[in-house]
Amino acid sequence: MMPDHLWSGRLESKPTNILNLDVALTKKSDDSSMQSMRTGLDPALLDPHTLQDEVILEIAIGNIEDHLSDPVVNKDHLIDELLSRDSLFEFVFSRLSSNGANVLKRRLLETFPTAAAQFQKSVASKVLARLSLYFWALSYPADHLKECHRAVDLAAPVLSAISMLSFVTPSPISPIEDEIPEELEGLIVRRKKQGTRKNARRAPRSPVVDSRPFHNIDVDVPQSDAEARELAVHLLEDQMHILQSYFDVLRNPELSETFKAAYIPQISPSDSTTTAVDSDSESASGSTAHEDEAIPSAFPMVQPMKAALYFDSADGFGDWRILISTRADRNLREAKRRDQNLFRIIIKKIKELSNGHFSDDNQKRLSGSDNDIPIYEAKMTRDTRLVYHIDCIKEFENDVEWQVIRIFGIYTHSQLDKRFWEAVGIQLAGKGKEYRKRCVFRNTPHHPGDKVFSPASFPAQENTPLPPASLDIPDLRNEDREEASVPSALSFPHY
Repeated sequence: MMPDHLWSGRLESKPTNILNLDVALTKKSDDSSMQSMRTGLDPALLDPHTLQDEVILEIAIGNIEDHLSDPVVNKDHLIDELLSRDSLFEFVFSRLSSNGANVLKRRLLETFPTAAAQFQKSVASKVLARLSLYFWALSYPADHLKECHRAVDLAAPVLSAISMLSFVTPSPISPIEDEIPEELEGLIVRRKKQGTRKNARRAPRSPVVDSRPFHNIDVDVPQSDAEARELAVHLLEDQMHILQSYFDVLRNPELSETFKAAYIPQISPSDSTTTAVDSDSESASGSTAHEDEAIPSAFPMVQPMKAALYFDSADGFGDWRILISTRADRNLREAKRRDQNLFRIIIKKIKELSNGHFSDDNQKRLSGSDNDIPIYEAKMTRDTRLVYHIDCIKEFENDVEWQVIRIFGIYTHSQLDKRFWEAVGIQLAGKGKEYRKRCVFRNTPHHPGDKVFSPASFPAQENTPLPPASLDIPDLRNEDREEASVPSALSFPHY
């Protein structure tokens, strides 16, 4: 838990805090804006660039705690506001005082759903899904949170299916049958009355329910209301324990700066303005230095984490972990803003790859040498391709390396310069023969003859050589040479 003494310097005068914030943000206040600030969080208060100022950050946290201590404030609405921005809820929860964090924790745990039908629309389920995706992308600590992510991902569809189950209770009254003389008993088949037959045809039937969510957690579809309730209670208790575990991680003081860096950019306002400029004019291999500077060096997985939060949920993702480069992150943002149809296609393709669907369309080689690291393209539309390679990285605080998928970006067919991607493959091959062997290795397919593979794991290497800082390839364009420089332009984290 975060020690209370760390917050001893927070300003205590509530009206002065609000006025100071207005001055710091150079905003004029009137009666209506002050009323808005008392009933809901001011969006300007939550701006990540503004919160780079430590004084304003202290005021902002104090203002949020004022809302939490106010019995008039709707805590569910407040939680929704904190969830409305990527990484905001996590950062705020990590920085609140013990009392403030306990208010949020109590609200979510005391109102946690007790029936399957209540779960999907509950605030607790929103927070669970959000934190599951957040920590899955953050990957800290890997062993613990990977299991939690899988449990959350699998439980939600089961609870949804349980809520749709209905069970027909048989009538205690036996159907009226035609009377048959005792001497003819056994020679004539009894017939039910016509009305009884009609009622049987009209009897309600249980809806057809997809059994796959139940099979995914290795349980049978409930055959009675009692079985359904028992399974729902078990799953809900498990989900509540996972939520409590997530809260404990967020309150870990050692991770406080990591959560802060995920929300508050470590760049100057002028740099952030440059980052927002459209990149239409950039070439297929272009990249900008300021985007790499936005990646906090203390925790190299922040960039993939930000990109992962573009997905609405973790539903549909498989065992292959997806890492996103700076360019791919930018491509996702542009597609989501400009072309929702293309954005959905990209997400679908990424989910296919995360499930190990390496069909011919999903894994066509761009680099041709047998000595380099293979670079692949996955076909999406007639003219767009997703470019990636299979990487092998060491898990955090673990002596195991796992195969992962590292996405370079989205390119049009005309932008795919094979000479450039061969250069990238050669660059990556500089990490050694063992590294290449691990990248090209594939587990046995799930079913003989298909092309669905699970990621492989290996013992961690003690000394993995770094690839060369530059390439000596004749006629390679300077901008291509720069992007092929793995440690910089492609934003590869070091482990």
